[in-house]
Amino acid sequence: MTGQPFESAAVIADELLIAMLGAGDAAEDDELGALLGVWRAELAAAFVPEPRVVAPIVRRRVSRGFVTGAVSALLVAGGGVAAAAAGGPHGALGEL
Repeated sequence: MTGQPFESAAVIADELLIAMLGAGDAAEDDELGALLGVWRAELAAAFVPEPRVVAPIVRRRVSRGFVTGAVSALLVAGGGVAAAAAGGPHGALGEL
């Protein structure tokens, strides 16, 4: 801090100026406020939002055959792992 006393009136005045500019009201009595009001009006006039085109969401249904095949593959792979684990060190894959 600079050691200067806190001026709450200046902070409140700045907050009011920002609120007025945000609402679109120009502060005519203040040179800076008038300049910022003109600048805001120019920016608001220049800004034209482009319409957004959103592509429709296409949902694909997963066929029953694909799901059946995937479940079958998982069961076969899981059965192979279970058989290898059940065989222990003396099974077909025990020496690997």
